[in-house]
Amino acid sequence: MFFVCCAGWFPLPQSSERFLSEMVTKKMVYARIDRPRGIVSFQKPHNTNAMLTDWSADVGELLKLVETSCHLINKERMVHMKKKKK
Repeated sequence: MFFVCCAGWFPLPQSSERFLSEMVTKKMVYARIDRPRGIVSFQKPHNTNAMLTDWSADVGELLKLVETSCHLINKERMVHMKKKKK
């Protein structure tokens, strides 16, 4: 978000920066202000351990789905092979 655009939401540009700074100080929002470029970023930095834990959980879920799919495919193959023999 560009700070210039954000400044239009509040009465004065300086008061908007002060207001945002107070909100950040009180931990109401997370924001990083880059004054020279006039950019405000509201994204929190990613914790690498949390990211790896999430990724690991996602991979675990994916492997469970693959295992279940393989089981169901083998089951269907067996059913069709049995029907062929009759």
